[in-house]
Amino acid sequence: LEPTHAAAAASLARALALNPNLIRARFGLGSVYLHVGLLDKASEQYQAALRLEPGEPDILMRIARIHLFRQEHEAALRILRGHPELARGWQVPLALDSLGRRDEAEAVLREAQATKGRVDAADLASVQAILAARAGDESRAVERAKAAERDGAGSSHFHHAAYNIASAYALLGREAEALAWLRRTADEGMPCYPLFEKDPNLNALRADPAF
Repeated sequence: LEPTHAAAAASLARALALNPNLIRARFGLGSVYLHVGLLDKASEQYQAALRLEPGEPDILMRIARIHLFRQEHEAALRILRGHPELARGWQVPLALDSLGRRDEAEAVLREAQATKGRVDAADLASVQAILAARAGDESRAVERAKAAERDGAGSSHFHHAAYNIASAYALLGREAEALAWLRRTADEGMPCYPLFEKDPNLNALRADPAF
């Protein structure tokens, strides 16, 4: 672990040693592990948290995200669509797009924009950038990437949108920009190298030594 993540994990582990039933500590430790790519460890903590608070949407969302990071898109969809609070989130169209179900992904994005709620504008725009890039619409993809950057300014979880922006630029073949956004993703809290290694959206970068 990098120093910041290691310190956070150590503090949370100490809290759980004192009280194994601290659900927020379980959730927090799982989130540290998720962001650095220790996906098995993240899953263990989230499952333990879910036993303490069954059906909690924030926990379910992150279990679904583990599946997304592992490229298990159908498994992610089953979780996300099993809970009304998660069914319109930005992870659903991302999973649908990865499965080649573009029309469904676009429909969910339109509904998410209309209902807003918990959906973050930067995350939505960054997923739109991916869909546009995969469709070969470079101007739309770049416009949506810039909108995501603008809407996510100052957000503590912008690294998720940053990763999607990196993916969009990689799909467009704009390697320098994709690599810059991937570095930003890692530097700003999500050095999730197993995701970087497996995500086919980044295939255009794999021959580059910088990657």
